[in-house]
Amino acid sequence: MEIFGRILDKSGQIVAPKANEYQRKIVQAYLYAQKHKRPCRLICLKPRQKGSSTISTALAYTHLRNFRAAACFVGNKDKTTQNLLTMLRRYNDSDKFVWGNSGKVLAEGGNWTHGSRVVSETAGASDPGRSGTFQVLLCSEVAHWSSDGVRSADTILNGLLNCTPYLPDTMVIMESTPNGAAGAFYERYQNAISLEDFLSGKPSDGYVRIFSPWFEFADSEDKLDPPAASALEATLTYEEKEIMTRYNLRLGHISYRRRTIATECQGDPRMFNQEYPSNEEDCWLASGRLRFDGQGMKAIESKIRSSAPAKGVLDAQGNRDTLIWRATDDNEAVYHVWEQPRNGCSYLLSVDVMTGSQASGKDPDCHAALVLRAPYVMNGMQYPAAVVARIAPPCRYDLDVLSNLVVRLSKHYGNCLIVPEVNGPGLALIELLRQYSDIHIYRRQAFDQMTSQTSEKLGWQTSDGAGRTGNRSMLIERLAAAIRDQEIDIWCPSILSQMRAFIVTDKGKAEALHGKHDDDVMSLAIGYFCLSGATTKTEAQVVRQIPRDLATALVRSGQPSLSRQFS
Repeated sequence: MEIFGRILDKSGQIVAPKANEYQRKIVQAYLYAQKHKRPCRLICLKPRQKGSSTISTALAYTHLRNFRAAACFVGNKDKTTQNLLTMLRRYNDSDKFVWGNSGKVLAEGGNWTHGSRVVSETAGASDPGRSGTFQVLLCSEVAHWSSDGVRSADTILNGLLNCTPYLPDTMVIMESTPNGAAGAFYERYQNAISLEDFLSGKPSDGYVRIFSPWFEFADSEDKLDPPAASALEATLTYEEKEIMTRYNLRLGHISYRRRTIATECQGDPRMFNQEYPSNEEDCWLASGRLRFDGQGMKAIESKIRSSAPAKGVLDAQGNRDTLIWRATDDNEAVYHVWEQPRNGCSYLLSVDVMTGSQASGKDPDCHAALVLRAPYVMNGMQYPAAVVARIAPPCRYDLDVLSNLVVRLSKHYGNCLIVPEVNGPGLALIELLRQYSDIHIYRRQAFDQMTSQTSEKLGWQTSDGAGRTGNRSMLIERLAAAIRDQEIDIWCPSILSQMRAFIVTDKGKAEALHGKHDDDVMSLAIGYFCLSGATTKTEAQVVRQIPRDLATALVRSGQPSLSRQFS
């Protein structure tokens, strides 16, 4: 690329490029895969204007000239795909290296005399790439496919990847700027191995992630004379000082950061964090139109890492009024518990029932049954609200089974208030719950337009605004404020996963990404909104103690956390 390639630089001039550190990482991974006869699978977290597409296209071009191969270039939009082909055509037309073959690149693709070819597709087209088998696949801005109007983006990407066999001398490059901590690109990036692990020979059937922070690039540091450096140092903010300390930066880096925020990021530091990431974690939370505050979710994630739940069942004893908590392994567990019930604390159990239209397919909808504890004070310490237990996900029990499990969990937490959402199957669940005479079901005030009277009805009813009340936005706003202000503890990774996929659409509606679920989010929002009605527990729960010999055996088998669940 550096010797024979030509690119269009930022000033509009055709020049010979000089590879930066990020581009060299991509080439290094490709060359290692070639040398060791391994398929090349790269997933690249793309920094803005640092030549990601430039090197990806150069690598694809080199592979096509070296081997007889078929390639497919896929962008999120027609313009993205055309930009890739324009770069490919410039490489081909300006290349003076003697390959022993020749060819042309046109607007729709290219062909070479030894049999290599490239076709172009747009992710939003009908079944892109389905008709071919490719040895080279370049997918650009993958994280933005869903938000750019591509229907079933995950399915389309899987279809394209299935067109490229997992064999030596094949190459797949997925590149994108971040767009929220959810989606096919994010999930594959999180599961990929590092470049260092790949180069050390670590086995992997998946992808190698490529990333470089913004300050690693030579052009991301301004040259400052002593007076300018002194003036800048005198005006450093707390955030800038923290960044300098955390990443060992110089004043020239901060000068570049300030200038870029002002000129290219509309004065918004969050946009800089998205487009010019400092690490592989914060950029996901800064990107996309996430409904829930990124820093709040980051605080939740830190708690999840150190808070594994107790897993078990609630066994009925004698006349079935007495329930005993029994710890189990994952396969038998019905409940996940982060905090056993405490006398004097107040609880409620919110239930969002899956709808019939989403109850089938590869990733069907689920029930979400969560126990929330109200905030409380002990020994002068204020403890925030928390999600302390749930029916283990994924929860797809039949409604009669679900009703029994909900009642048992409610009784375990002091016969706490049950708040089921009223939708189609929600009404059926309420009817099943009514068969238990000693439980408490949430009652709402309902206005009858025919009689102009108000009456009590069972269950919570969520309105999206089309009706008279329109309380869905109110629920989400209340929950979003609690997450932002860290007024609720959440230790459940399933809830966090759904929160990360809960976005604000271009029309301003807060909802789950296409293909994602919001059962946990809505159950949590309803429960938190109704938390002032939580009921106080006064009785002691019964916990079955594990026999000493079994506890010893579990510790020796590497499962000490399971033994602790019994005590």
